[in-house]
Amino acid sequence: MIKPIQASEVLDICEKEKNPCMFDYHHYKANRHPSEKLETILPRMFKTWEHTPHPPKIHVSSPKSEAQKRPIKVMRFMWTLILF
Repeated sequence: MIKPIQASEVLDICEKEKNPCMFDYHHYKANRHPSEKLETILPRMFKTWEHTPHPPKIHVSSPKSEAQKRPIKVMRFMWTLILF
């Protein structure tokens, strides 16, 4: 079985290799460890983009099917972004 990769694991690699990290909200919600908090992950992700001329990339992926649909709290997510 393939283990889902968590945002903090990807961030660790991006920070080490000095590569920008694209954040995907649905993957974060589906695969996060209970200790991972959006308020901690987003500032780290934004920081990986500081050395580039581009703004941070954020993606909200779609589920593969209606059965896999995950509720998204868009307003909470957007307010979190605004606060950073």
